[in-house]
Amino acid sequence: MIRISDPKKSLDFYTGLLRMSFLFSMNAGPFTIYFLGHPDRADQSAADIMKDGTRTGLLELIHLTTTADDTVGAEWGNAGAPQTLGHLGFRVPDVNALLERAQLGGHKVLKTVPHIPSTAVGIHEGVGVQGLHPSFLQGYSQIGFIADPDGSLTPDQSLR
Repeated sequence: MIRISDPKKSLDFYTGLLRMSFLFSMNAGPFTIYFLGHPDRADQSAADIMKDGTRTGLLELIHLTTTADDTVGAEWGNAGAPQTLGHLGFRVPDVNALLERAQLGGHKVLKTVPHIPSTAVGIHEGVGVQGLHPSFLQGYSQIGFIADPDGSLTPDQSLR
């Protein structure tokens, strides 16, 4: 996940320069998520890219909606120099098995499935879940988060 300050500029960069395809966006309440992907040669549309989610990687861009007095938005990078990298996501065969292996191996598990903490792990520590859109929360409940040895977040979701 990469935090962005200007959706138009970011979408133009990734779709224009890097030739990624815009797949869909999701209004999650206090932020909007944009999903992009690279098409395979046989893909003719965004739907073709999405038909086999295990084959194609997705880029997730998040833009936090801010107000003039919003300090969370400023910390996010919507004002000034951005703190852009949020997390790296992986699709795995069994999220719960991975979380259990991580915990047994001494790794820090930040979020289990289906737990939804009071602040949105992997989004921003200042964003509470109470304002998040219900459809986002449903998907978010199916994701686990593990910190790598340097503290970077790695959300994991099951292959479907």
